[in-house]
Amino acid sequence: MSDDLLDYVINRVALYAALERDARGFIGTNGWAHAFTHIGNAVNEIMLMPRLMRADTLPKYRDTGAFFFLSDIIQNQLLSESQMRWLITDLVSDEQLFAHIFEVNNAAIYRRSFSVLLVSLLVAEILAELSPQPITAVALPVDGEQALIAMRAYSQQLEAAAQAHGGETQLLPVPDETLRLAVAQLANWWVIATR
Repeated sequence: MSDDLLDYVINRVALYAALERDARGFIGTNGWAHAFTHIGNAVNEIMLMPRLMRADTLPKYRDTGAFFFLSDIIQNQLLSESQMRWLITDLVSDEQLFAHIFEVNNAAIYRRSFSVLLVSLLVAEILAELSPQPITAVALPVDGEQALIAMRAYSQQLEAAAQAHGGETQLLPVPDETLRLAVAQLANWWVIATR
């Protein structure tokens, strides 16, 4: 594929992604219309092209298009629960978080930091949806328990910080029980009832 054709495809997919608003999955007898899944597939295939993996060729898509697109669909709750679960799972995968992590000055830093930035958006959305009711019991995997033990040290004064590239840090006090529920949901484990 020529550079001109590739640039054209990227721009057309980006335009379509920015304009599409129909986030339905299965539509009655008409079948599946999961547009955002196919957008994600197209973006994933485009991003696998070796000549696009260099950081200097991606800034306008990496720092603006992709982030704002995903930010919009997350904040406008356009993803289904299964899409959110897939996105979280992919963002925290070894492939995303640890790619080339021991190599100095490599372009994978953008993928790693972008993944963590999007995870912060997902966590913020989960926290925003949670009820402030106290939790009586939470079933967590062992690593989730270890995370809670580490976070419990800050339970009374815990703050979650989200910092976008070049943006100001926003601090949000997070109650311990809300944090536990968010960790449980991110770990895809059941929360056993509130009051």
